[in-house]
Amino acid sequence: MSSSGRQVSKAQIIGGLIVVCLIWGSTWLAIKEGLASVPPFLSAGVRFILASILLRLVMAQQGERIPIDRKYWMLILETGLLTYSIPFAFMYWGQRLIPSGLSSVLFATYPFFVALAARFRVPGERLPLMRVIGIVLGFVGVLAIFSGELDVEHGFSPIGMACIVIGAALQAWALVSVRLKGRDIHPATLTFGGMIIGAAVLSVSSFLVEDYSTLVIDQRAIVSTLYLAAFGSVITFITYFWLVKHVNPVLLSLTAFVTPFIAVSLGAVVLDEHLGARVLLGGLLVLAGVLFANVPGLRSMIRKPEAEGPK
Repeated sequence: MSSSGRQVSKAQIIGGLIVVCLIWGSTWLAIKEGLASVPPFLSAGVRFILASILLRLVMAQQGERIPIDRKYWMLILETGLLTYSIPFAFMYWGQRLIPSGLSSVLFATYPFFVALAARFRVPGERLPLMRVIGIVLGFVGVLAIFSGELDVEHGFSPIGMACIVIGAALQAWALVSVRLKGRDIHPATLTFGGMIIGAAVLSVSSFLVEDYSTLVIDQRAIVSTLYLAAFGSVITFITYFWLVKHVNPVLLSLTAFVTPFIAVSLGAVVLDEHLGARVLLGGLLVLAGVLFANVPGLRSMIRKPEAEGPK
């Protein structure tokens, strides 16, 4: 199915999904690598500065202009603070304290927070029974993870884990705001504005509170930052919104199920991270919750395979 009249092959769609899952699954490892030598706020701030420049070039090539109306900038302020600034400050700071794979598993709670925020903020939004079961499973999994090996020796910090979950909840709230107020704004323009605010807030915060005496700009830090800016923040964004035009949104939401497996595998192979049995069980419960929460949408997709694509 194509929105432009040009046929899109299954191979292109599958390739796009693979790109999104692989890159998003690997960003947790890249963040962890960068944090080895660069303070968290500075690392995130530089990432968004570079990503904003790249995204602006893409917008210019596509002829996208930045709106000047008040509605746009009010929404940009909200998404800039609740998607790129505060959540990334929490997640970058928290990931210093826990394994990269565990960070990805905890962030898989994001769809649950989206469902809960939408239920209370979107008129007419309902929570089907299977989605409620999925949310309950997911949060039981989080509780299992928090009740596990929370000692510093094993690299598990309750504060670090809480930072990841808080970041997911804040980003979910912002996503529902975009759904309510940003339907007529091009996603590239919306993301660019949010990144600019995130880059400014994180950079200023870094200057005010972080100690640069231990800063080391080595090859690992440079490669990590460039990868996160170009691939983690721009290429995946462009690919994702291309997929939105051609793929059922339920199928896209299942990327939240796949990426933690990639992140955990990379963390084990590259960083020699090992998660305890209780943490792995909790992670499986979270991912099972993602599947259960998507059962209503999967049923609808199977019943209507030839239905119109997403809006």
